[in-house]
Amino acid sequence: MASFVPAVDNTDPAPVININPSLTADQRQCVEQSVAQMIARHREAITRRRADEAEQLKPLRDANKALAERLANHPDAALVLEALRTNSRHLGGMPTGSPSLTSSSCSVTIELREGLELFGLPFDFDWHWQDSDGGNFAPRSVSRETGIAKIHAGISSAEGDATWITGHAGVGVVLSTETEVAAVGRALRSTKEKALATGGNFGSDATSEGGTEITVMRGDTFVTSATDKRWRLRCSGADPGYSHDNGGFGVGDPISVAWAMLPGSIYTLNVGAWVYAEAHAGFPLFTDYPGKAICDIEANLPLVTLIR
Repeated sequence: MASFVPAVDNTDPAPVININPSLTADQRQCVEQSVAQMIARHREAITRRRADEAEQLKPLRDANKALAERLANHPDAALVLEALRTNSRHLGGMPTGSPSLTSSSCSVTIELREGLELFGLPFDFDWHWQDSDGGNFAPRSVSRETGIAKIHAGISSAEGDATWITGHAGVGVVLSTETEVAAVGRALRSTKEKALATGGNFGSDATSEGGTEITVMRGDTFVTSATDKRWRLRCSGADPGYSHDNGGFGVGDPISVAWAMLPGSIYTLNVGAWVYAEAHAGFPLFTDYPGKAICDIEANLPLVTLIR
């Protein structure tokens, strides 16, 4: 089994791709290029997301910081805050509610038709990677033989301005065509999910989200993708938070991609699971409970279909 580790500078352990040794050298190169480019695209998206959020929330966070410092330095306020801290009661990370969830189903129907191709176990390759602010890591595993991907990302105590972590794991197949055709790819998958987001401190917040995705690459060129976000939890300040547990393996909303396949090119069709967690510590005025975010997903990825 071949293994390729893209060059990176801030992840631990490094991204890994496991490839069926029966693939040709050109196919292996295409797989390596496609996964490396998927990682680069996700990292770029996270950088944009965090920059946009920082710009939008900067006035609020600056105001919270100024207010927290003023209260902490005021002698009368300091006495009140100390009394509140002494008598504060927190729910101990037992949130309620579960907003922004997607529906689950118990069955999937595959329509048999001309031009339908089924790709199942074992897949041509699998891949997994993670990224963070340097202080957190996402344990993950995936196998092209079983089609099972597992990811855990947890921020139990945000430090400094913010702490974040993301993890991705999936499988893929290699495709080519002798004539130009219109192709539609679709992923059959089910997921088991648990998540948590809690706040506490003044100005703290936490975000937990995750789901599945399908991506088409032509070498190192992005073609198309689709995402099924299975959950998103977010809380701030003294909000006791939210939890999500889908209670077992549920099938997500239909997820498919369409593109034009051209002769002379090698494509990869990837399906995987992903999670993202982020938290801000805030200011321990009334309580000392930094934001906490946890993501757990186990995805069964047994089948990919293609119509062309």
